[in-house]
Amino acid sequence: MLSLPKRLLPLIPAGLLVQQVLPSPDHLTILATPRPPSAACPDCAVLSRRVHSRYDRTLGDLPWQGRPMSLRIRARRFLCLNPACSRRTFAERLTGVTAVASRQTERLGGVQRCLGLALGGEAGARLARRLAMPTSGDTLLRMACAAGKSGEVPRPAPRVLGVDDWAWRRGHRYGTALADLERNVVVDLLQDRQAETLATWLRQHPGAEVVLTFKRSSQRLSGPTAALRRAPRLVSSIRASSVACC
Repeated sequence: MLSLPKRLLPLIPAGLLVQQVLPSPDHLTILATPRPPSAACPDCAVLSRRVHSRYDRTLGDLPWQGRPMSLRIRARRFLCLNPACSRRTFAERLTGVTAVASRQTERLGGVQRCLGLALGGEAGARLARRLAMPTSGDTLLRMACAAGKSGEVPRPAPRVLGVDDWAWRRGHRYGTALADLERNVVVDLLQDRQAETLATWLRQHPGAEVVLTFKRSSQRLSGPTAALRRAPRLVSSIRASSVACC
């Protein structure tokens, strides 16, 4: 067991105070406590200083000198002081340190998410182990997918845009499906198949150089063609083509 002054470890998350360092040959554990003396109830947002109980929470963190590191935080549970609130006790939120119910710090999760986005699952997991941040390939893939769904990773505007109609309710209501044909992903679903709706989307998402429409009938093709005529200056060059649907 090793005790260090708090100022010797400035690289841990800012909201924590170091109490003790427990080194071992292949791992490092830091005992810490939250800095704020009070916490806000997640339901009514009333601040409370009355501690109900304490519990240990272990989080994976960035490695230290080639060794995996974890934070063992002595977290607190507070009594809610608002008599009108239905929540009697609540656990403090470690804002800036970790998310609710997470088992790792936000900064470790950010690094592992980048590994998953850059290398994928198994290759990212192999590199993570070499960097003393071990995790599974499935976890990296889940983190990468979650980042994409949340909009955390910005997607560039599609250069080759595919436009086709699709049925919200077949025979009654149709919309427009927009796909990035280079990445083979759907980028948006429009509420209808009117030319003005598509023209508005093109104005809000400039960057398309080639627009491909899947020709089934002249009526369905007229919407994308009219939209391109209404927005002729979106990019330097837009070419409309029609592709027979297989």
